[in-house]
Amino acid sequence: MSHCQSLRIALYRVFVRPALLNPTIPCLLPSSAYQSYSNSTLQRPPVEPSTQNSTSSNEPPKKRSYKDRAADKEAARSPFATERITPVPNIKGAPRRPPQDHQIRSEYIDFIDREGVFNGHVLRNDVLKLLDPRTEHLVQVDFPDPDDPRAVPRCKIVTKAYMRETERTKKEMDKERLKVERSGKIVELNWAIAPADLEMKFNKAVSFLEEGRKVDIMIAPKKRKRVATKDEMDELLKKMLETVESVEGVTQIARTDGKVGGTMTFFFEKKKKP
Repeated sequence: MSHCQSLRIALYRVFVRPALLNPTIPCLLPSSAYQSYSNSTLQRPPVEPSTQNSTSSNEPPKKRSYKDRAADKEAARSPFATERITPVPNIKGAPRRPPQDHQIRSEYIDFIDREGVFNGHVLRNDVLKLLDPRTEHLVQVDFPDPDDPRAVPRCKIVTKAYMRETERTKKEMDKERLKVERSGKIVELNWAIAPADLEMKFNKAVSFLEEGRKVDIMIAPKKRKRVATKDEMDELLKKMLETVESVEGVTQIARTDGKVGGTMTFFFEKKKKP
């Protein structure tokens, strides 16, 4: 009997008592108690900082698939979409574009259709429904009179191909104009120049100024040629100034360099219209 009691005490000390003193041993707890205990008290292993939120902060956003982009475009073409027409982007430094499509704020507009027929005071949204958003824009071509409360903007349908061609032509013209303005010309004269040669040189100078070019007129003596008298020099300067001043908007942009009888240079440019 004493042997059994000693065995029971030994088993209690080895298995039961440690479990009561240290309840973190899961095998000695009931399954339900262990489940609730693990959910409330046991800590999860720490996550490495390198893997935590690394995908959302470091990795670039994934590119959308072709099917997703095609679905968005198809939805934009739907007649039930409120903003189904893609707005034209504003490019920094570019001239301001006239209002187009949903950028036109007026509810009613005067409308010129594809055949050039004028339709007065129609709903803007009704006209937008007539457009093919892939190839056409509704463009405001005239602004209403601010003093007339009943006035509405005038708009017309313009194809995107026509707008691109117009924009390309305008850019080429602006580029050519800047090229012309930046390229100055030098017209050379001599103090004893013949009247026929002088007229030809003056015509060139006038032509360059009217094109918007900067023109430098340089007058110098010519070697092994007759030396002009003072009266001839004064007359040449007078004719030169009269010819240049005949071009509207031309001004002398710098002080004259040189002296009479030697090498003199005059600097002219036509003012740009505001």
